[in-house]
Amino acid sequence: MYKIAADIVGSFISCYICTILIAGRLLNEQGYFKFKNYIILLLAIPFLRILGSLSMAYKIAGVIIIYTIIIKLIYQKGNIASFIVCIFAYSVGLVCDVINSFLYLAVFNIDITYIRSNLYMIYIMHASFFIISFAASLIIRPSKYFNEIEDFVLRKNLFSVFQYVLFFVTSTSLLGYIISVQPYLSIQHIMSAALLILFIAINITYFSQIKISTKAKYDYDNMYDYTNRVEKFAKQLSKQEHEYRNRLMGIQALIENNQYNKALEFVNSIVADQDTNKDSASVNYDKIYNAILKKILIEKTSKALNAGIKINTDVRKEIPTINIQGIVLNDIVSIILDNAIEAATISKDKEIDILIDGEEDEINIIVANSYSKIVEESAIYREGESSNGTFRGNGLYLIKQIEKNNPNITIDTTITEELFIQEVNINNLSEK
Repeated sequence: MYKIAADIVGSFISCYICTILIAGRLLNEQGYFKFKNYIILLLAIPFLRILGSLSMAYKIAGVIIIYTIIIKLIYQKGNIASFIVCIFAYSVGLVCDVINSFLYLAVFNIDITYIRSNLYMIYIMHASFFIISFAASLIIRPSKYFNEIEDFVLRKNLFSVFQYVLFFVTSTSLLGYIISVQPYLSIQHIMSAALLILFIAINITYFSQIKISTKAKYDYDNMYDYTNRVEKFAKQLSKQEHEYRNRLMGIQALIENNQYNKALEFVNSIVADQDTNKDSASVNYDKIYNAILKKILIEKTSKALNAGIKINTDVRKEIPTINIQGIVLNDIVSIILDNAIEAATISKDKEIDILIDGEEDEINIIVANSYSKIVEESAIYREGESSNGTFRGNGLYLIKQIEKNNPNITIDTTITEELFIQEVNINNLSEK
């Protein structure tokens, strides 16, 4: 009975280390003290106990599958990303277990038979295993590698992804199996552990390259889109220049024919047209140096103007960098502006105001738009609900999910009789 209790404690600690302690650091997620996570781990213990009676190869495969399911449930990641994180976390945990065994067998010269026959020694080994794993988790610098990897996986050919995952799983499982079945501190045991550490180091390097290449590609795509947008505006300016040249020729012809009243009417009509365009937009994004944000604002401003919406922007301070992922920034601002344009289009005033302000530690993006219907504030963030119609509120629901998954982002909503206002506050302090 006491032996079973010790095994259950060991299974729980191993599961916690691989799925919460190490996986949480790899994903830069804080799930160490959430009660729900402990419930998930406790529900997995019976299945892990059943796997303990199987041969080592089947046991490793089963443990990896269960750990993958737990990581997917806790961190809400895709199947492939959860699987890769699981293998990596399991590899680190396996190395910590080897170090723990080496400490007792080689440093303290305690016989393995003696350890297995004394429950207090088993509990001591469980405790030291946790301490070693905790120390190893502190070495891991949370850089959200696997967020980029998940994006990378979705962009790549699935067959090449399958090949990598197969190689990753096979290599780790084979090394883990060799470590588990070889006598402790034998040459094969030590060499397998060394190879596993080398394999982990190689994959860290590979993940770093994925992070760099994905960011570079994303920045290139946004810069390419921004360049195309600027080129389009340049062509529009050229067209306007040609148009004004023709108008000047018309004015010159009227003056040469002494038709001064008609020339004056012609000039007044041009000025009135310019005033109309001026009233439609007051836009200046020169202080924004973040390519993604500038590109989105230019694109959505053009979309709003084409829909006949009056749009005003006020960028109060220079915005050099924003300390969130480009894809997160893109999703939040795009969803808010798309909803604002959609609501303003069917409103009476057809107006959108954008205010962007920034300090060293915080960036504020405020979007206020006119709307036509009464909005129930408590319902707008529910999936499928919207002030614009049934099943059109998924965008706002996604915003709340993004806010939930990014603790450095807060989104506030204010609804007045005339305006629907959303404020995005971004903690701009860099991680240290």
